[in-house]
Amino acid sequence: MPEARTRLHGPRTFALLTAVAGIASTSLATESPSFSVDVVQDQILYTATPAASTVPGFKPHINFPFLSKRGNGSFVLWWTVGQTNGVGNFGLGSTSANGSSWTAPNAAFPFMPPIHDAKPAGQTSRGFVINMSSPTGTSTWNHGRYLSSDGGVTWAQQSSGSNYDTLGVNYLSMYQNPGSVVQIGATTLISAFGQRPGLNTFELVLFASTDGGQNFVRRATVADYIAGNNTSMGEEGPNESDIIRLNNGQLMAVFRTGQPFPNADLNATTPSIFFSHSADEGVTWTSPKMLGVMGAFPHVHKLDDGSIAMTYGRAGDKIMFADPTGKRWSKPTSINSTSSSGYVRMHRRDSDGKWLYAYDQSSFYPPGWNGSAPSGYIFANDTMANMRVATLDIKPVKTFDYYPWATRYDGDVTPDQLPEPWTPTLSGAVSAYQWADLGQDYLRTDSGGTGTSRAIFYTLPGGGSTSWTPMDFALGTVIEMRARAGSVGTAEGSASIFAGDGTNGFVSLEITGNAVNLEGLGGNGSQVVLNSTTLPGFDPKAWHDYRLVIAPLDSAGGAIRAQLFLDGNLYTPVLTQSLLPSSVNEIRFGDQTGTNNGVLDLDYLRFGTRANQWKSDVSGTWHDPARWSTSVPNAASSTAYLLQSIRNSRTITLDAPATIGNLVFDNPSSYTISGTQLLTFDAPGGSNITLVTGNHSVLAPMRLNNATRIQGTGDLTARNITNLASLSIELDMTAKDIDGGGSITIASGASLRAERVVADAVVANGALRIDAHPANLASRVSSLTLAAGVSLDLNEALVVDYTGASPESTLRNLLLTGYSLGTWTGPGIRSSTAAASGLTIGHANAADLFSSFPATYGGVTIDSTTIIVALTIAGDANLDRTVDFTDLLSLAQNYNSPGQWSDGDFNYSQFVEFNDLLLLAQNYGASALNANERAILGESFASDWELARSLVPEPTVSLASSAGLLCFAGRRRRSAIGL
Repeated sequence: MPEARTRLHGPRTFALLTAVAGIASTSLATESPSFSVDVVQDQILYTATPAASTVPGFKPHINFPFLSKRGNGSFVLWWTVGQTNGVGNFGLGSTSANGSSWTAPNAAFPFMPPIHDAKPAGQTSRGFVINMSSPTGTSTWNHGRYLSSDGGVTWAQQSSGSNYDTLGVNYLSMYQNPGSVVQIGATTLISAFGQRPGLNTFELVLFASTDGGQNFVRRATVADYIAGNNTSMGEEGPNESDIIRLNNGQLMAVFRTGQPFPNADLNATTPSIFFSHSADEGVTWTSPKMLGVMGAFPHVHKLDDGSIAMTYGRAGDKIMFADPTGKRWSKPTSINSTSSSGYVRMHRRDSDGKWLYAYDQSSFYPPGWNGSAPSGYIFANDTMANMRVATLDIKPVKTFDYYPWATRYDGDVTPDQLPEPWTPTLSGAVSAYQWADLGQDYLRTDSGGTGTSRAIFYTLPGGGSTSWTPMDFALGTVIEMRARAGSVGTAEGSASIFAGDGTNGFVSLEITGNAVNLEGLGGNGSQVVLNSTTLPGFDPKAWHDYRLVIAPLDSAGGAIRAQLFLDGNLYTPVLTQSLLPSSVNEIRFGDQTGTNNGVLDLDYLRFGTRANQWKSDVSGTWHDPARWSTSVPNAASSTAYLLQSIRNSRTITLDAPATIGNLVFDNPSSYTISGTQLLTFDAPGGSNITLVTGNHSVLAPMRLNNATRIQGTGDLTARNITNLASLSIELDMTAKDIDGGGSITIASGASLRAERVVADAVVANGALRIDAHPANLASRVSSLTLAAGVSLDLNEALVVDYTGASPESTLRNLLLTGYSLGTWTGPGIRSSTAAASGLTIGHANAADLFSSFPATYGGVTIDSTTIIVALTIAGDANLDRTVDFTDLLSLAQNYNSPGQWSDGDFNYSQFVEFNDLLLLAQNYGASALNANERAILGESFASDWELARSLVPEPTVSLASSAGLLCFAGRRRRSAIGL
């Protein structure tokens, strides 16, 4: 199950590409954060060719791109061209005001200190240079300090510089880590890497200043060189690094540890990038832990939710993500998989929140080193090299875990100190190693090649044939893990997962250095094989997510089969195998064959009973027990899983009422739950309707007794919903009626389209649309909140029956912006029906329309604290959907005065004047009422309407004669207010 993906829209032509709109997709939960990475633009800023230099034998080479963001939101990017040292070396730079368009590359690019904090203009930005070299070693030195007051556009070097004091620790050299500045109160922290006398390796050093950077004192050694295979630290020790302050207040440092010379293996792990944490503002640090990815120049950035994005390169250019604690990491995502120096930088673009990702497409090796470059690592046959800037749209991917795991092993414990109920078996006394990969530790089991075994067991207490539900293959068992074959083992049996349920049989999954074997524990004669031949590019030595499902299979006549799914593809198994009869009742992982020096690296393992799911590719009735894998879901604690069993759209008819706690859809083909019986959601802790993949429908009526989340991706179509608590909509949803009076929240990026909404508070952070109802029933809410930039598309009537302060002015402002010169397409409350038909939206305080309460409007009971907003005809002041003399009288009484819709302001100018009279005149006598609508509007309203008509004679000549009345009424009103 990959946690991050790169999506390229169309061929990579480096032109502006269009991002896919909508919320990020949903995936099944793993151990790591999940993000999507869309490349929406990829530009070539500069191409180096032999013609770019007069140096004989010049070969194109771009290296060390450095992207910096200034305090005003603009960007500076510079890079080197040609030999790293010597005659052919020169630098170029470019600037961009917004990150979209860039100036022509030139050698006069703006100066930026390698370490800096860029603050807005008017504030003081600071920049530092640390580089120091001493043949005998020193503990004090002075180097450049720079200040800027214009957002980092220009910098002034301070004559006093910055003083550095390592408190008596001598260093032969000290090199800065570009871009790393952390401010905690009055303390400024920056990092550097230095070499002590007598050592050939670096250590990572943290400096602190309490006077704005005039004086820095060594606060701590973040990490020094640690030898040994257990750490996979490179020969250089900690060097290029970055530090960041997490949301929990801790510091995190990431750093390179060796020379990651490029090779063609994008999955290379040695030497690894490491990370460390500090809970006391950098005074002490945790023991360095390797990320299990190889690369240069790691840099970290904080995302909106506190998660961390780390960029790095070599081989290629990549990005990976950590959770807000900085301890759980995703797999890396490649932005560029061709040759590169690996010195990638990223910064956020202010205009749209997307990220600029600067990288080179070039040989890493300067021309003088080309003879030692790995095969295939000279870009374009030495004829060209590119400086590129990609624009990344990074979004969190919602995750959902729909299996009730019985137990799990996460690898992050002290070696051999495994938690209950896991029991390690150490025959041969081969110790396990605790390594770190993707942030968390993983366990390595190793037979040591001594003819011994190494395995970890979970056996049901009591053993034998005692019932063990999570490992009952007749009910269905799911085993999930992230694993890889260790670097040593290559033959069968090198790494294994063994499982038996004591009754139905036994199965083993063996991950070797060149293949994955699924077998019924009978040797080569009963196994199926997955390797690079059966799946091109597959490498079992790389980390993969494996899901092993052991359950009755309809296509096998109900016989139990083991199916292996790979890397999040839960639809098509890569291997299927029968079981070997056995009475063993356990699950174990490791190498128990005692041969082949078996090595298994296990990041996590978990297992549980297969979810109760619709099991066949057929339509049917809900209460048919033959259609479900275990039993008919009909209890508040149950979950109905509609998963990968169907290949075509299917309908499940609710043939009798049912109650469930949760409903999960996960199939690109559509499920439809139909029928007239009631489907009730009643999980005590709250219910979920989740769409993992696909678009699905619940056309049977639903009743939501407790808080309910509708989450995931795709579209959900519903019909009638009774919402009695709170409803959170986190995807695109269409419904007919939502009643019940509970609250509704629409998440940002999601949408709700309904014909009628009766609810308490409605908070729309995403789009809301209310369409015409066949029975012309009004929607009703007690409060309406629209987030900035979000609109309500109103195509029927809405009554806001409030308590407390009146929302009339807020609603009026939303209507003013939505009116948009009569187009009804602006932000706020708009109307696609009004925009297309020439109708409009009016509003009024119910107290101005009705003589007594309770009253009804549009089939909804209202009181005096109600605002009515309705689709109607211009000129309909009293919102009865007819323009007549009553409306003319309202306009006349308020003519030439400030007013609202019910006063006669039909063009939202906030003043009743001649243009409003023209609108009324154009529609005089028109009606939107049919025979049924009069009753729906409400008898009390109709009575008041008839009363108003009886008090004032109907005009008998023409509207022109009424103009005199308007003028007279207008003069009388002005006289009454002393004008």
